[in-house]
Amino acid sequence: MSFWNGSRWVDESAEPTPGRTRAARHGLRQATGAAIFVVLAVVIPAAAVQLTLPGAIPGPSSNPSNSQPGIGIIGQPGASGAPPTVSLPGSTPTANPTDPTSNPTSGTTPAPGPTGEPPTRPGPTPPPTGQPTPQPTPVPTPRPTPRPTPRPTPRPTPPPSGNVYTVPAGIDSSGRSDVTNALNAFIASVPNGATISFKANGHYRSEGILSVVNRSNLTFDGNGATIYATTNTSAHRSNWTVRNSSGITFEQMTVQGANPHPGTYDPNHEFEPGFWIGGGSGIEISHVTMTRNRGDCVYLSDAGGALAWTSNTWIHDSTCTGNGRMGIAIVAARHVIVERCSFSTIAYQVFDLEPNRQSPAEGASYVTIRNNTIHGPLKEYLVGADGWGPIDHLTVTGNTVVGGTLRVTVRPLAGSGYRRAEIAITNNTATASESGPLMYFNANDGLTVTGNSQPMSSGSLTSVSNSTAVHISGNVN
Repeated sequence: MSFWNGSRWVDESAEPTPGRTRAARHGLRQATGAAIFVVLAVVIPAAAVQLTLPGAIPGPSSNPSNSQPGIGIIGQPGASGAPPTVSLPGSTPTANPTDPTSNPTSGTTPAPGPTGEPPTRPGPTPPPTGQPTPQPTPVPTPRPTPRPTPRPTPRPTPPPSGNVYTVPAGIDSSGRSDVTNALNAFIASVPNGATISFKANGHYRSEGILSVVNRSNLTFDGNGATIYATTNTSAHRSNWTVRNSSGITFEQMTVQGANPHPGTYDPNHEFEPGFWIGGGSGIEISHVTMTRNRGDCVYLSDAGGALAWTSNTWIHDSTCTGNGRMGIAIVAARHVIVERCSFSTIAYQVFDLEPNRQSPAEGASYVTIRNNTIHGPLKEYLVGADGWGPIDHLTVTGNTVVGGTLRVTVRPLAGSGYRRAEIAITNNTATASESGPLMYFNANDGLTVTGNSQPMSSGSLTSVSNSTAVHISGNVN
């Protein structure tokens, strides 16, 4: 047990007082406490008394016997009549500033005694409360607004890489012999999903028809080769026939007919196109030159109703020149794009949409003709969309006619009962001047003719009859 002895804390279990037992010390403390209580209770109320406890230094007194150790009661107050000072054991009386007899006679300032109040035991200094370093609020990096990825013009699925079959060297590439049968046999031996590669800049003479029938995913890479005919063997001979096939691509080649009079229409040979395509889908003609074909450069059909309409045909970055009928003829097809092609010396109409009168009905739907260059003069219309069956969603835009005019006709044959729908002729340019009208529209529902540049010597650009939802504006003449 620890206690304050007036000058320090003492652990009595560690430092026992010599000659005293713990019980004796305890009894002494109790007796002393009782004596102090009696003195305080009896003497202080009587006034003008001074209490001195054992070990105290006595103040001035007339009775020197009271200075002995013990408890003495001195009845004489200080000289000034001030109330007496009570001193606790072991304390030094505090000098009364009004009583000169209370000052020490030695003239020295007495050392201050203990205050009698135990000092507070110092505890461990608490560690400072850690203040977390403020962290900046993270600002999320703004995500860029996604921009939609432009959709490219659809093209057929390419064949697997590395699956290339080269035309055998045994098939004459000098043009000295007719290789129609040899090439057809080789094509038939190549599996679907492959590329057939011709000899670079080779010359393959084919007096018959090269056939692609019921095939899929084949690419014919010409490597600059020319496939051509020199004689007229049939009134219905095409250089290439593609029938009921899908994913067929022709690229980097020249397809040449045997027209002795390029750019001249001959009804006896009008069914001799460069490409005859019937049924199927996903046909692409890319970077191909079609020249001197006695019929159309490309003919799209349903084989006279025997097959479905041809669909998803893409003809681009190619040349059609010196033929004997139409540039591009569409009899039964949907989703056709003709773009960035060059046309010149065309015998009849450059673009002809002309469904035949038959059952099931033929027609044209979603045909886009854009950004092509046509070299005139034109013998007939730039675009003809007459015929018997339905035609809808025809867009002709961004084309340029050099040395010719924007002659257009969109009129179903009388008595067919069909109309034309959603026709747009926009932003085309011609350089030659002519008197109008140059564009004829009849039985059209949803007709737009805007932004075209066509010099006019006289008359108007358009003639419209029996049509609805017509918008014609912004044409320059």
